[in-house]
Amino acid sequence: MAATAVGLEHAIAHAGDDHVSAGTRGILAAGLAGYLLSAAVMQAALSRRVRVAVIWPGSGVPAVVAVTLLDLPPVVTLVLLTAVVAAGVATGFALHRAGAVRTARV
Repeated sequence: MAATAVGLEHAIAHAGDDHVSAGTRGILAAGLAGYLLSAAVMQAALSRRVRVAVIWPGSGVPAVVAVTLLDLPPVVTLVLLTAVVAAGVATGFALHRAGAVRTARV
């Protein structure tokens, strides 16, 4: 999460530039993809349902890497990464409502 925060800071600071630097894109990819991958592993291990973890958050990892490999303007890069995360949240809610993801009752 710290790497994602640093990447966001750099992308926002250089929002007027023509493209996001390779270093900033790398930090964003490492932070966000690393978070999604760790969430997928934890979800698969705790729920014992690998298929659900692969659907989301696992499918977010290649999406994040694909977006960060493109040399896009900072605003477009951040909007696309936000769309990946928002799609993941919507997918998570849908999977939970369908009973595919178990959560603890509080």
